[in-house]
Amino acid sequence: MSQIQSLSRSCVLLAVLCGKHADKQQQRAPPGRSGPEAKRLRPSYPFPELSSAGRLEVHTLVNPTPEQFLEAQRLVQPNFFYIQGQQLEDEEIGSLVWGDADMSDPQSFVCLISPPFPTIVYLEVPIGEKLAQAVHSKGIPYVIYWRNSFSSYAASHFRNALLSVVQRYCHPLFTFH
Repeated sequence: MSQIQSLSRSCVLLAVLCGKHADKQQQRAPPGRSGPEAKRLRPSYPFPELSSAGRLEVHTLVNPTPEQFLEAQRLVQPNFFYIQGQQLEDEEIGSLVWGDADMSDPQSFVCLISPPFPTIVYLEVPIGEKLAQAVHSKGIPYVIYWRNSFSSYAASHFRNALLSVVQRYCHPLFTFH
C-alpha cells in the first residue's frame, strides 16, 4: 500500500533563481531600433517560465535569504532541487549569489540543505564539481552539475530536456520515500 501512495505523489521541485537579473524581465528593443541602444535593450536568452505540469509541482524562490531557503525546504519537502547561478549580462551563467550573499562556498551551501533530503539536485552553476561533491556527501544520490562555464542558451536547453523527462517519468524516479 505504501508503494502505491508513493507512486501517486507528485514530484516536488524547489527552484532557486539568483542574481540581479533573475527577478527582472528585460524588455525587447522597440521595432525599428538598431545599434548599441537596441543591443542594450535586448533581453538575455529567455528562460521559459518554470511551472507545474503533469506530475511535477514547482515552487520557485528568487534571491532567497538562507532562512527563506530553509523554510521553503521545511514546508515544501522537495525531492528535486534546481539551483540556478546568476544570469549575467554577457549571456553566461555565473556563481550562486542570493541577493548580496555569495552562496558558492560548498561547505556554506550544503549546511543549508536539510532533511528530508531531495533525491536529485541540479546545480546550474559553472565549474560546479566541488559544490556537487559537497552536496553528494550529504547523502543525496543524484547530483547533476556543469564542469565548465556555459551559456544561458545551453543551460536553457538542458533544463528543458531534464524537466521534460522528469515530468513524464517522475513516478519511477522518486519512489525512494
